[in-house]
Amino acid sequence: MARAGATGFDVKTLEQLGYNADIADFFSTSRFLPGVHQVELEVNAAQRYQEEVRFGQEGELCLDARLAETLRLHLTSPLGDCERIGSRWPQAQIRVFPGTFRVEITLPEEAFDPEKLRSEQRGGYAVMLNYDLYGNSMKGSYGNQQTWQAMLEPGLNISNWVVRNRSSYSKNEFGSQLDVYETSATRDFPQWGALVQLGEFSAGGSLSGGLPITGLQLSSERFQLSRATLAVPIQGSVSSQAMVEVKQRGQVMYRTLLPAGPFTLDNLGQAATGVETQVTVTDAEGYQQRFTVTPGFGDEQERQSGYQFALGRYRTYGGQQGTASPPALLMGEKRFSSSGSRQMGLGGMASAKYQRLAWQGSLGSEQGNWLSGSAVYGRGRQQGVQLDVQGQLALSSNVSLSLSAQYRTLGYREADASFRQSADHTDNNSDSRPHYSGGLALSWNTPEWGAFAYGLSHERYYHDNTQSLMHTLSYGRRLGSATLSLNVQSSSYDRAAVYAGLSLPLGGGNISSRLQLRKNNQMTLGSSWQGTVAGPLKGYLDIARDSHGEYQTSGNLSGNTAYTRLSLGASRSSQGSLSQSLVSSGSLGVANNTWVMSPQRAGDTLVVVSVPGQSGARVTGAGEGITDFAGDVLLPSATPYMPLKAQIDTLSLPLNLRLNSTALELELARGTVVKRQFRVTEVRQLLLTLRDEQGDILPTGSSVHDEKGRLLGTLIGEGNLMLVNEDIGKVLRVRRVNKDECLVSYEVPAEFDPLVLYEERDAVCR
Repeated sequence: MARAGATGFDVKTLEQLGYNADIADFFSTSRFLPGVHQVELEVNAAQRYQEEVRFGQEGELCLDARLAETLRLHLTSPLGDCERIGSRWPQAQIRVFPGTFRVEITLPEEAFDPEKLRSEQRGGYAVMLNYDLYGNSMKGSYGNQQTWQAMLEPGLNISNWVVRNRSSYSKNEFGSQLDVYETSATRDFPQWGALVQLGEFSAGGSLSGGLPITGLQLSSERFQLSRATLAVPIQGSVSSQAMVEVKQRGQVMYRTLLPAGPFTLDNLGQAATGVETQVTVTDAEGYQQRFTVTPGFGDEQERQSGYQFALGRYRTYGGQQGTASPPALLMGEKRFSSSGSRQMGLGGMASAKYQRLAWQGSLGSEQGNWLSGSAVYGRGRQQGVQLDVQGQLALSSNVSLSLSAQYRTLGYREADASFRQSADHTDNNSDSRPHYSGGLALSWNTPEWGAFAYGLSHERYYHDNTQSLMHTLSYGRRLGSATLSLNVQSSSYDRAAVYAGLSLPLGGGNISSRLQLRKNNQMTLGSSWQGTVAGPLKGYLDIARDSHGEYQTSGNLSGNTAYTRLSLGASRSSQGSLSQSLVSSGSLGVANNTWVMSPQRAGDTLVVVSVPGQSGARVTGAGEGITDFAGDVLLPSATPYMPLKAQIDTLSLPLNLRLNSTALELELARGTVVKRQFRVTEVRQLLLTLRDEQGDILPTGSSVHDEKGRLLGTLIGEGNLMLVNEDIGKVLRVRRVNKDECLVSYEVPAEFDPLVLYEERDAVCR
């Protein structure tokens, strides 16, 4: 079809094929049709963008504010409606490839804005509040009880300083109380590779035990307070839905809910390592199970070399200081990493009343096996040693072993106990002090026989040489679509507790039936349903009957919304007792002039992602979130100095929307607050089927023009023409070979359905 000449097209051949000659005139050079097109932009052969860009009446690429922002250009004056890039930077080169919807752009370096090109972002501000709210109301023949508690963490981010406070408010029938635990300011100095913290805080590092002090802390950037892990989990069973509460130093660190049946706890939330921890499990009837554990260091493979140094005074939680001045102390820790699988740490503490020296080391393998151990020497009014060891080992492809053990000499004291004794001048030797505690968990899992697990825990105390021993044996197996569960638990003080349950899928969840024989020989029969209720909300409903003929009904509705983590629960017994609970957690505040809420706890580095006007869109990266009514979402757990990719789940958006990108990449300094916005374009598409006055389909290749004679496109297929956005509603004229020009009459839909790609209408050309 090509020929020698200025146009490069054989007009006669085009006419024979039904195409109007003005099509050949427009495409005498390679260019896009006027209007907006989705294209791939390749900039300086390094960056690629999927973008909707505008082309002018001559098919030239239009430089507007939207394109300038995408390319991160430096503009010294306002832009016109359709400005050519060459008018700003004459040396720029533009190559268009309409057939593949691609544009190549080559620009000089001075065209780009250096601030927008920086990969590491700093600055921003935020006023935030992390909260964990708990309310419980119980009514019965024994009276009424109401408990309300709020764990609050207000904070401020400004100029990369991170200011945080931790407080607690509680109210019950005995009164109300506000405890302020700590307030500190943190900032990193990357040129030194150091993180500075001032005020009241819990000491960082693996060997400090999160000791509360007031003073100054200096540490390497990635040397943070270790979080609690349990190599040997806490195991047991509950006869109804139960609340788990984890406390350290009298402060609630973590809460979660358990369904009726056997449970396993190996995650203690924000609890710190090396600190004696009280775990309380309370069921709907008020029956409590209590466990005392000391979380270990866990697998050290992800840790890196670093240091920690702190100078200040010991601080008692809740403002319960003694009459004496809190003792001054100096503490530090250094961690070494000889390889990815070997870690070692040395730490010490010195004060006038107490000295401490600690060592910790670990080994790991790529198969997930690890072993960690520590030794601590402490000297106050007395002196002693504490030894810890824990690990996990795969004995074969389907057999694994976990173990933990802790041994203390009689004279050993924790730093907290020694400092409080120094302040109060007391040392109660009659207290029951742990001598030894240990445990192991052995599991065997096969597709043919199911999963077997055995757990053992053993504790011995110095006072009266008392000891406790607990065994747990469990079995689970899939039988078709059903799941069978068996659990037996016994201790040196109680008879065995037995649980047997069968679970079957039903609708969007599972229905389970169970039989439980508790340690007091009370038998419970129960059935429960657990599954999705609506969207992110999950429901739980349980009915149980004990051997005395008493009934217990309980239910729960929980899940993450765009605004908060919410759990509502209620239970009622045939004796008339009623229990209601409310648990809500998350964060809220203002970040870079945007109101935000999240069901997750906000960290010290924040990212706000905006998809304007689109609520309910899912965004992943640095946590997962759902956009609120304005289309904003807070990603609260960005890791400083690490590449971060936030991505939009396009399946959660209407079909008629187009984004300038589905992902963004960032690298943030600690304490940074940034907001990034995806550009959303509503794509309205109208597919016309054009016929003449006799009802015949107009021929393929006929050219379509607007009222000013500008080419809009050609007819394809069965007289089809696709109109997009601003072209919809325009006056259309069709030019056909050897026929008069005709005017198109068509109806524009009053509304465009967001769940379909395009609307269809018939049109008549007269």
